[in-house]
Parts: sequence; structure tokens; C-alpha cells
Amino acid sequence: MNNPSSQDNMVRGGDPEGARSAGSSRLRRLVHRLRRDERGEGVISAAIAVLVMAFIGVGAFVAYKAIMGDVTKKTQDCVSAYVSDAGQCGNA
Repeated sequence: MNNPSSQDNMVRGGDPEGARSAGSSRLRRLVHRLRRDERGEGVISAAIAVLVMAFIGVGAFVAYKAIMGDVTKKTQDCVSAYVSDAGQCGNA
């Protein structure tokens, strides 16, 4: 820990070398803290999760449209065949 007499010297300006080492020590602690700072990591992770879910949603929508488009066409063919009494219902 810091010696009270060395703190007095730093306050009075009597030990410039001690003041420089204290300043560099503070700088090292600040750099170390900033490197290990994990604030914002949750926001970044949430944003990545939202993007992944968006891409999954787009894929599901495209698949849904393809499947339902095919089903709609077959249903319309069957209704038309039933109404016109043609007998064939899109099973070809």
C-alpha cells in the first residue's frame, strides 16, 4: 500500500519520481481495467442473437411461401376440377 509520507511528498511535489511512478501505476490500472471491462458485451450478444433470429425468420418465411404457394395452386386445381366435374384433382 501507499506510505503516508510518500503521499505527503507527492502532494507537496517533493518527490517527482514517486509522482511519476504513481501516475504510471494509475495508468496501468486504468489500461488493465479497460481491457477487462465487459460492459456492453450483453448488448453486443443480444444484437447478434437478434440478427440470427431475423435470418432464421426470413428463411422460414421463404419456405412457408414456397410450400403454401404450391398448396394453394393444388387446392385451386382441385376446386376447379370438383366444380367442373372433371374428375382429376392435381395428383398427376
